[in-house]
Amino acid sequence: PVLHGAAAADDVFGLEPETSGMTRWLSVEPHDHAAHDHHAHDDFHHEGGIGATVLRHQGEIAWPALRLWLDSLLSVRGEDVLRLKGIVHLAGHDRPVVLQGVHHVLHPPALLPAAVPAPESSQIVVIGAHLPPDGLRASFAAALSGLAGSESQTSLRDE
Repeated sequence: PVLHGAAAADDVFGLEPETSGMTRWLSVEPHDHAAHDHHAHDDFHHEGGIGATVLRHQGEIAWPALRLWLDSLLSVRGEDVLRLKGIVHLAGHDRPVVLQGVHHVLHPPALLPAAVPAPESSQIVVIGAHLPPDGLRASFAAALSGLAGSESQTSLRDE
């Protein structure tokens, strides 16, 4: 906490995740959109065509399918992707994987500490310019279903 401009060094420079809070955050149940009608709840739009779209997937995701989608998105529309971030439950991993990207660059995926269990669902937020939410959702769903039956490659290092 910051009080009158004074902050502890660990609050600013401590880059290690605080696992109890992260575990609590990852265990929050997704909002039930079927219970009521406000479809745009996961889409946020700002001036100049800037918007954010939340992509969700229940269950594990095969790394080859996700990698193909990420590579495609960032190679084709990378200039429009201002920020990409996510917590993903990859097949074959018992810990969550953090994704981060900016424009055409996807940073190496990082496994969270063992104290943080893998979530049952994955969430990826794409912040971009002129990226249609329906197109993002459709391409994400198609990529995950298209390789669902393929050989599962779980290593994040085999790229």
